[in-house]
Amino acid sequence: MIKYTFKLILMFSLLFSSASFAGYITTDLTDDTYITYKGYDWTWAAPVSVTNLSGIDPTTDVDVDNVFEDPTVHTGWMAIIDNEIKQLFAELTLSHFQRNGEIIQSVAYWNSHFVHVDIADFNIKVGVKGADGYIYEENDTFYVRNIADRPTAQVPEPSTLMIFAIALIALSLRKRAIQ
Repeated sequence: MIKYTFKLILMFSLLFSSASFAGYITTDLTDDTYITYKGYDWTWAAPVSVTNLSGIDPTTDVDVDNVFEDPTVHTGWMAIIDNEIKQLFAELTLSHFQRNGEIIQSVAYWNSHFVHVDIADFNIKVGVKGADGYIYEENDTFYVRNIADRPTAQVPEPSTLMIFAIALIALSLRKRAIQ
């Protein structure tokens, strides 16, 4: 009887645990790839400002054809076009994008080949990706997301009471079997 009860409890726990979920999966950006400043999330998205760029990747010295994605590829992110956001963008300094000596950037999430940023080009940063053939392709591009628009996922509370009840039933059945 005890073996049957444990099998039943195991079956129920596996049944209910497989239905639980947690975390927001739609966006790929992790917390260490952007900063939060004055109500907005800011990310250093690319060392270029054009959609397609053929050239030598300075980190690998290999000729690549990079594709730089639009901000809408990831949920909630947008180009910096609003005047209020542009003013905040102008306030940002290189030190805002540094943590423990490391540069905070998300280039790998937006580009097909590039995984680096050009620290020397920080002062010629732009918030809008230019059209193909844009004359200032060396501008580093940044994207922004409003914290209020940040996607949130509600994680359901696990069936703690049910698991506790099953454990009490199993304990009482075990005591009966021992006596």
